[in-house]
Amino acid sequence: MGNVSDVDRPFKVESVDTPEGTVLTFGGVEYPVISAREDVDFEVGDCVIPAGEVSTTVNVTLKRQPEMKNGGYVRVHLRLVPYENFEPLPADTTSSVVMSPDFQVYVNDGDPACPTWWRPSASKPAGWDYDLGNFYPAKFRKLLEFYHHQDSRDKSYFLRVLCGSLRRESGCGA
Repeated sequence: MGNVSDVDRPFKVESVDTPEGTVLTFGGVEYPVISAREDVDFEVGDCVIPAGEVSTTVNVTLKRQPEMKNGGYVRVHLRLVPYENFEPLPADTTSSVVMSPDFQVYVNDGDPACPTWWRPSASKPAGWDYDLGNFYPAKFRKLLEFYHHQDSRDKSYFLRVLCGSLRRESGCGA
């Protein structure tokens, strides 16, 4: 980290390809991951630390592509690279906050993936999620609908209402 500068300081990021065969696993289900293509799947905004500042925000604009609807994920992986008077630090895991020159985001525009806390199928052992039953995308959308339209943010109230309503809803796989 350097001193605050009285001039804008540009920096650069590069797009990093996703290795072939990469998968994400959520709730015991594997989803294929493909590399996002710069200027096709996403665009990176200005990379400048403004004068008088020590940090900035980089805007990444995602573009909807057919690959995002096929049940897989598109990974946008950006890495800070050396540029002019800017030298990114290597990854640092010595504290509880991991600092890294890499930034990744996964994008999917199809069905929601099974959250890690939800039992994906009857073949998996039941946990605290027993009342929610097996995961189905329609059921998860209904859960989110109830959550965003409730007056109370009390979790126990939300779960009681949700579990009772899911049992009554048709087409939710309860």
